[in-house]
Amino acid sequence: MIKAGRPWSEEVRPLLDEVKNGVDVPLVDLDYLQLVLELVRAGKTEEAKEVAAMMPFSYGAFLAVRHYAPQIVYAGATEIAFDLYRY
Repeated sequence: MIKAGRPWSEEVRPLLDEVKNGVDVPLVDLDYLQLVLELVRAGKTEEAKEVAAMMPFSYGAFLAVRHYAPQIVYAGATEIAFDLYRY
C-alpha cells in the first residue's frame, strides 16, 4: 500500500490499527520492519518512527533489526535505524 502511494492517515494507519487490535492477521517483527522500510523509502519518516515504536520486539527481533537497519540507513533514515537498536 505504501509503495502504491496510498495516503498514510486515511488508508494505511486505520488498517494497521485494525490489524493490531484483534483481526486474525498477526503481525510479527519482520512485518513492522518491512513497513518501516517502505515508509522511509516513500519519504514518510515521521510515520516510520511511529510504526517502529509499535514494534513488539519478540524473541529474535534483534536479528531482524540487524538485517533491516542497513537498508533503513541506505534509504536515508539513520535516526530510525539507531532507535531500533535502542528499543
